[in-house]
Amino acid sequence: MNLLQFYHLAKGEMEHLPEYADLSNVSVLINQADRWVHDTGNPAIGIRDVYLDFDWERLMLRIVPDEKLIRFSNTLRDERPIHCQRVAGMKVYWCPKCEQKVRISDSYCRHCGQKLGIPKDEKISTNEKQ
Repeated sequence: MNLLQFYHLAKGEMEHLPEYADLSNVSVLINQADRWVHDTGNPAIGIRDVYLDFDWERLMLRIVPDEKLIRFSNTLRDERPIHCQRVAGMKVYWCPKCEQKVRISDSYCRHCGQKLGIPKDEKISTNEKQ
């Protein structure tokens, strides 16, 4: 979206405001979900600042949110326990991220790189985890 498109969208929305609306009481938010899904809480974040900026090739409008839009709850470096399941009397181990088969002795998933930990209910000797 460019600034002209943004301007027309904002102008169009402002035309729908009631004449008596006090603009200082109208919040401007950044939605993080579908705007039509109101029953899930429709998470939104306030805007801290808006300014024009120049990036190497073009002028752009920057909108700075009050808080981070994306929060990472897990990275590949965070250890996550291997999933374990009994299949035909044998234990089968799965990566918690990509769900590919792994060995109990693997420190990292060879498919996605996730750091692996021993399942909570699993006891393993130091010789096995090498």
